[in-house]
Amino acid sequence: MAFRRNHLKKEESIVDWQLIFELSPVNGGVYTGDELVPRVFRPRANSWFQHRLAHVRAELKKELLEEPPPFTKVRGSN
Repeated sequence: MAFRRNHLKKEESIVDWQLIFELSPVNGGVYTGDELVPRVFRPRANSWFQHRLAHVRAELKKELLEEPPPFTKVRGSN
């Protein structure tokens, strides 16, 4: 059975980083990371975030193409 923090009493609660060190193979803990099923994360298509990201990128691209780079000197003007 895997170790779960919710089985601890309130006064025995462990901070996340302490739990990581206690469960590490170096400290005699059981490491089951090699047994995990690899999964590929695919963000949801057509979500609000995806549309917003595309919009923001398009606006930034427009701004970069329209504005001259800062600190450029125009020849002939002093």
